[in-house]
Amino acid sequence: MQDGNAMQNQVKLISSRLGVMTAVILAMVLLMEYAAQISMDVFSFRQALLALLLYATLLYVVDTVVFASWCVIRREELPELYVSLVIPFSVLVIGGNYINKRLIPWRLTEPPSIALNLIFAAACCLLGYMIFRSVRRGKLQAIGATKGAALSVFFFGLRGAAVIVVLLALLFSGEKTVSSKGERHGKPLNVFVLLIDTLRPDHLTCYGYERPTSPNICALASDGTLFRNAYAHANWTVTSVATLLTGVHPAVHQVFGTENRLPQQAETVAEILKENGWKTGFFTGLQVIGSEIGFCQGADKVYPPPLTEPGWFIGGNTAFEQAWRRLLPLTKGVTRSSYTAGELVGSALGWFEQIDSEPIFAYLHFNEPHWPYTPPAPYNSLFSEKPLEGRTDIKEAQQTVEMLRDSIDLYDGEIVHVDAEIGKFFDSLKKGDLYDDSLIILLADHGEEFHEHGGWGHGRTMYEETIHVPLIIKPPAGAARVKETEHLCGLIDVLPTILDYAGIQTTGTAGRSLRPAIEGRPIEPVGIISSASDSSTTYPYLNALRTPEYTLIGDMRDSAPAVELYLREADRNETENVAVEKPDEAKRLQEELNVNLSDAISNSFEKDIYDVSEERMRVLKDLGYLQ
Repeated sequence: MQDGNAMQNQVKLISSRLGVMTAVILAMVLLMEYAAQISMDVFSFRQALLALLLYATLLYVVDTVVFASWCVIRREELPELYVSLVIPFSVLVIGGNYINKRLIPWRLTEPPSIALNLIFAAACCLLGYMIFRSVRRGKLQAIGATKGAALSVFFFGLRGAAVIVVLLALLFSGEKTVSSKGERHGKPLNVFVLLIDTLRPDHLTCYGYERPTSPNICALASDGTLFRNAYAHANWTVTSVATLLTGVHPAVHQVFGTENRLPQQAETVAEILKENGWKTGFFTGLQVIGSEIGFCQGADKVYPPPLTEPGWFIGGNTAFEQAWRRLLPLTKGVTRSSYTAGELVGSALGWFEQIDSEPIFAYLHFNEPHWPYTPPAPYNSLFSEKPLEGRTDIKEAQQTVEMLRDSIDLYDGEIVHVDAEIGKFFDSLKKGDLYDDSLIILLADHGEEFHEHGGWGHGRTMYEETIHVPLIIKPPAGAARVKETEHLCGLIDVLPTILDYAGIQTTGTAGRSLRPAIEGRPIEPVGIISSASDSSTTYPYLNALRTPEYTLIGDMRDSAPAVELYLREADRNETENVAVEKPDEAKRLQEELNVNLSDAISNSFEKDIYDVSEERMRVLKDLGYLQ
């Protein structure tokens, strides 16, 4: 027995030495990278410290597995102190993760949540004590009673410290609440733009959808103005967001295809606000947009870092989820294509905490519900009898009609998921006294086709289901507003609206401020033009013009151009082409469209075509934009 104890002591000592050596090497490597990342303001010192704590926890887990495996191979008994520590620790981590994510509705730092977590931790300690007493009276008594408690104090101390690390990591990785630093009264307002990718307005409850998909979005609508006739100027993300950020038509900025990027002469809303004293942040869950194509011009804070930089990010709800997300890119050797709504919200709120009295502009681009529709549990079973799995094995356009019901159920589940995270974002703004006096704009870049016109997804047509988008604008508290408006508008109008409320004169934009419509004042409607083209073609080959009465779609992709005309009031779903019955109206609208496009192209920027990186090509393929 003494030989067995001596062997255990030797293994524990070697394990401890190797563990400390590994930890030192890992810490040196990580600190070198974190120093560079902190200097670039990718994340804060506290987040870097948390990352090191996470790896200490992983080291503990690996060490535990190695030692337990050795005991099994050698047919040795585990000391009772070791058993009584490992089991409660596992219950604490796994059970605590489930309880805080699924059962406790409060934030981790709120008194009810703290109380419940303390009770659960106490229960785990009691479990460990009971195991200790039980094992000590059992057949392991020979080892445990004589020398087990005294064996390798450092070995057990290392594990005890790891337990404390886990508790600290769980605490620091909880949801953040924005603190209201400095005196903001009398300062320029904060501006938050929340874009939900691929979101159809007719799948939101506040737009009349029968499913309860969007309680938090609808709560924002009750505090602001809901636009029922808002449209995108393109049918896919990159072109649409370029117009949103610059306030100019796609034919002007010329960002049409996968090989285009925003020209340097284009001025973004972030650049304008930064020049006027705002701190600016760009947070995207979709790696298809970002620094590589110039969308982050003027941003003080960018999340995640560019595709060409290492993918070390902090996000998620628990320490182990964060550690797993950080290790996942290493196993694949590539950067992730997208980031969750929770990661975006956590990163943005963390950045807000670092800002003193400067006004904030933050653009948050949520990936959900973009294809593939893969909502996490329990959102993947909200509208179905059993949990559903997203079809990551096929491209969006390869879906069949038989998949329609499941796809819509998953799509709606994604909406509920992102709505919940947005609700947490709003709650944090309210607790930090940043909600009421801020300008908050929620919108989408385009919609999604569910076989209404024979196709799936987006990026191919200009029909209502693809171009119609939600738009909700909450002005600062006390500002005049109506509950909703039928005013016809486009995303091109968002930038001048922001500058109007910010008190900055609008120049160089094609849009108009929507403030009169928000306040219920009359505003002359203008046609909304949407366009699509490829990376090398200047003149867009697919266009749509929407007026209060008609929708005109012109497709020049074939040798014989096709013209479609729809009555907006009588045929909102665009099912009956009346171009033959109303040739004069079709001709008039086509001429109006041509004049507007010619004017835009005469003032266009030089098309910027660049060599797309391998990482960006992979991301575009993952998202279904490339075959």
